[in-house]
Amino acid sequence: MAIRWVIDILFALENSHNNSVLHRDIKPANFMLKGKYAKLSDFGLAKATGGVPHGSAAGTPIYSAPELFSAKVTSVATEIFSTGMSLYQLACNMRDWGAFPISKSMVEKGQVVKRIGYPGYIPERLKRVCNKACNHDPAKRFKSAHEMRQALESLSIRLEWIQTQPNDWIAEDGTKEHRLTIAPGKNSFEVIYQVNGRRKNESCAKFSTMSEAIAGLSQKVSQSSLR
Repeated sequence: MAIRWVIDILFALENSHNNSVLHRDIKPANFMLKGKYAKLSDFGLAKATGGVPHGSAAGTPIYSAPELFSAKVTSVATEIFSTGMSLYQLACNMRDWGAFPISKSMVEKGQVVKRIGYPGYIPERLKRVCNKACNHDPAKRFKSAHEMRQALESLSIRLEWIQTQPNDWIAEDGTKEHRLTIAPGKNSFEVIYQVNGRRKNESCAKFSTMSEAIAGLSQKVSQSSLR
């Protein structure tokens, strides 16, 4: 869902930026989510800029670009950074930043994504979009909400996996329900792939440890998420 939601948010940002308005507080808490759709809300800190960077800092620190701390400047580039951080949080199923050892220095230098890294189930192509949006150098980010949206739209979704339990994932594909789970055995741990409750033996695999099984499950999610 993260990709679809952020595409919707980027549509809203395109419209705002085309009208020289900066939102200045982009974060998942300001996304109104309904099923596969999202709307950008809370324009309380929004500012009409006349097309130039606005000089007053605003926003929530963890989602803020490093230049907002150093130069006190908000711009389209800082909005892209905040959107990238939101995409990162949603895609990685992070409900609480407090669960991670994040320092003030990491936030102010734009190093949070680099330091924490990604779960194994995130596809490489999605990582590249997040990393570009969250680059500490504004010149290396997407130039506009439109450009970032196009990058996300190019990621053709194959299966939209939802993590229902730590080691239990479900994805719906038309009339088919795909499920990935880990079943502990006597001397091994098996990653089981089912479609509509029927086991797909060619997609199942056994591992000697739980950590290896979790890595194997994550890899299957990553490899089957995008076309």
